Amino acid sequence: MIIVQRWQWTSVLLAATMTACFAGAGVCQLYVNGKPCWSDAPCLVEPTEATGAETRRLDLSKQAKRARRATRAVKQRARRAVVAAAEHLSKPVAQVELKVAIQVGQNDKAVMELALNNIRNTIDYYKEKGQTVTVELVAFGPGLHMLRADTSPVKDRIAPMALENPTLSFVACGDTQLSQSKAEGKPIPLLSEAKVVPSGVVRLIELHEKGYAYIRP
Repeated sequence: MIIVQRWQWTSVLLAATMTACFAGAGVCQLYVNGKPCWSDAPCLVEPTEATGAETRRLDLSKQAKRARRATRAVKQRARRAVVAAAEHLSKPVAQVELKVAIQVGQNDKAVMELALNNIRNTIDYYKEKGQTVTVELVAFGPGLHMLRADTSPVKDRIAPMALENPTLSFVACGDTQLSQSKAEGKPIPLLSEAKVVPSGVVRLIELHEKGYAYIRP
């Protein structure tokens, strides 16, 4: 007598039993799931309750493994994100370069004084914030008198300001200097702090293209 407990093994046991019965020429009876099944009659094999429970356990085990793998993957991604964020925060933050261009085109002491006040206030403001600002004053046309050594009404302020602020520069228009020299019939002397460029207007255009903020007092 053979009792088959699991439906997966039925075909194997049935084949073995039939072979043994025919070899011994005896009468063999096969029990499937606790029910008799004669060797010469077809038998219907159904899964037992125990087999179903085991299948469910296997399914739950697979689901648990998949859940554990998914959890590990999420944790790994989270760790990588934390490491990337820490590396980003550890990098020094590049400060934006602050650049200002100031135009003076009038022979007016009040305008010149206002330009110098704007420069002083701008530099002091960013200095308090721990930042440095580059300032360039461009004088052209009648405003060139601001940088002339013989006619500047504010030359006493320009010298100490240039000395105290290495990022401050004064630029004189070469075209204007030449025109005034021809009109007055003499060379036009400039302050030692002044740097001459071919054209004051062109210089302002170049500064604008370089990202300078433009101020006209």
